Amino acid sequence: MFEADNGLPAIDQVLAIHPNLISMELAMPKMDGGEAMRQIKAHPAVRDIPIVICTAFSSGSHTDEAPNVGAAEILHKPFKFSDLHGLFKRHISEEQASLEMAG
Repeated sequence: MFEADNGLPAIDQVLAIHPNLISMELAMPKMDGGEAMRQIKAHPAVRDIPIVICTAFSSGSHTDEAPNVGAAEILHKPFKFSDLHGLFKRHISEEQASLEMAG
């Protein structure tokens, strides 16, 4: 697991690490989560990594645009840890199933 305080280092870390899943906030300084997600999805090597948006935005252009940019899901704050855990477990299980079928 790794953290980044804005979109720029997040992109660098995703490209270096190739995580199984990305959790991202939309409201970040310097580069917001929407732009970071666009740039991650533009890289062929990491574009298939699911991105889960965890945000305090309940509606509006930020959340409306997220699925079109590549968000797998949006989880609205405040949320229960069990909701976050279930969402992560589901996406990692889907990725593992895809890898097993491909191999």
